[in-house]
Amino acid sequence: MVYLDPTSRKSGFPRILWNHPIPPQFMYPYVARYTGELDPSKFLSIYESSIKVALGDEITKAEGIHLALDGFPQSLYFNLPESRIYSGEQLRDVFATNFRGSYEECKT
Repeated sequence: MVYLDPTSRKSGFPRILWNHPIPPQFMYPYVARYTGELDPSKFLSIYESSIKVALGDEITKAEGIHLALDGFPQSLYFNLPESRIYSGEQLRDVFATNFRGSYEECKT
């Protein structure tokens, strides 16, 4: 079980969100790490559903996504400029846009 550490909040979020409390009943669920090899939309759907089932909110989804990233995707997350992300929806759009090109669809 992983707990989000409020002292390690991401600087890509505005400071106003740094003080957003993590829901008390929330416990981070297991989510397979995203390395860029899967369809980013499919990964986000699984990730967001997992956070919702674990009683997380939109900000928890945005702040906790780095725990489900590995390699280059995680590096991109940690290098977001300060105050670039204001919501889970905006993070979803940035994520999908950045990794849509790295995913190779199966050809039929």
